[in-house]
Amino acid sequence: MEFNNYKSYYELTKGEFRRLKIPWEHSVEQYYSGMISRAVAASFTQTNQRVAISSASMTCIVNQSIGEWEWLKLDKPYYKIYPEMISVFSKCPLDIPSSLFKMPHGHNAFAISLPSPESGNSFVIDKNHYVKSIFIHKSNKKFTDYALSETKSSITVSLPNADKFTLWFDLNEHEEMDGMKMPIYTYKNIVLDDTQTIEYGINKLQADESYKVGVQISQEMIYSCIRLVLSICFLAESNDPIIQPDVLSKDRDKLRLADERILSDLHERAKRKGKFGWCVGGEMIDHTSNAIGVKSAGNLSFAHIRSGHWHTVRHGVGRMLHKVMWFRPLTVRSDLPMRKI
Repeated sequence: MEFNNYKSYYELTKGEFRRLKIPWEHSVEQYYSGMISRAVAASFTQTNQRVAISSASMTCIVNQSIGEWEWLKLDKPYYKIYPEMISVFSKCPLDIPSSLFKMPHGHNAFAISLPSPESGNSFVIDKNHYVKSIFIHKSNKKFTDYALSETKSSITVSLPNADKFTLWFDLNEHEEMDGMKMPIYTYKNIVLDDTQTIEYGINKLQADESYKVGVQISQEMIYSCIRLVLSICFLAESNDPIIQPDVLSKDRDKLRLADERILSDLHERAKRKGKFGWCVGGEMIDHTSNAIGVKSAGNLSFAHIRSGHWHTVRHGVGRMLHKVMWFRPLTVRSDLPMRKI
């Protein structure tokens, strides 16, 4: 199955330069430090060498530059989501304390790769536009300070809310810039309140002015995408076998019998070849479980499917620690016949 991979503006610009046979001599650091410097210079008010970005569009450019820069330095971690997993995790409520949320594998930036609508992607806007991929970045002071220091400028930049998450959506929307065809990414900022659930934070999101420009994506679809992204974060930390390292095509047959050490070696081999990611779902994964002996409120005459759901589990010494686990859909009393509809 083919997946749509998120492309950073560094990679896109470099590719367009080569297509147009224009020499390219910029490193990642040079490209993004230049982007940040130009964004700041284009829109600011200056007082004693302190700069506050006054334009929302310029703030977006700086945030995206810092996010993509960090992602490239992390070797571009990604997650390929198979179609059946899109439908499961985009609809699953996240009634989980926000305080338990973690970015997957300790990465402050990662991408979600989705298939085409023909392959089962349900995030379809119209006949020409759908959610192809999503890029996620969690702002953090350490990398922000590093990125700004690389601009070789004495200014400091005030960016709002250093703990927010930003999602960029590739909706198959493009524009022409100096003879280069470049995508337009739609973005959404999220701030989770540690005193509330994640579902509460999602429902508190409001539409903003940016959605009145260009391709329109519904709030309902945005919420579904956010649920999918945050669900993947929990899955990555839960060690559920539904998520597996993405390996080279020649090594896929080895996955079934691979132990943890071999799996790590296969993942590292793929990373050296530029593939640093994980697959969620797929043909090798059994997405459901059978549970013949599950207790119920009364005697059952028919088997039934219990929906998959998230659950907070206590563990550790004295059961004082918490972790979030995904409980797969299961068949209760599979020894009984299913009710005919």
